[in-house]
Amino acid sequence: YASGYSLFNCNNINTEVSLYSKKYILTNDIAIESNDKKYINIKNINNSLNIIRQLKPLIYDKENTNTNTNTNNETCYIKDVGFLCQDILNIPELRFAVKGGDLSNSSYYLNYNNILTYNVTATQELDKNIFNNYLI
Repeated sequence: YASGYSLFNCNNINTEVSLYSKKYILTNDIAIESNDKKYINIKNINNSLNIIRQLKPLIYDKENTNTNTNTNNETCYIKDVGFLCQDILNIPELRFAVKGGDLSNSSYYLNYNNILTYNVTATQELDKNIFNNYLI
């Protein structure tokens, strides 16, 4: 689920679009805007290791949206890995990464880039801890 991302055509004209797909989106590159001139309240992320420890990575079978049923009219599933948005909503620092789910039958969407950023910070914390332990 992507909303408000910019697409550039051959004439370099910026067009705002919303993009939704129940199937795959294949691309060679995705660029997400990052410009400090458009941000306010910029702060370092702290305590990310403890936040990442709360994540519950899962492996599961999910409904295959490319083929919902097989020849016997049974629902088809494919193997996947990820996080459940309902679990992420229980982590106050990461709630903002979840979109949707407003209605009882509405789908949830997770911005994995937000999770990645916390993971990078957690890795930096670990690196600092290891480095400091070797100096003692």
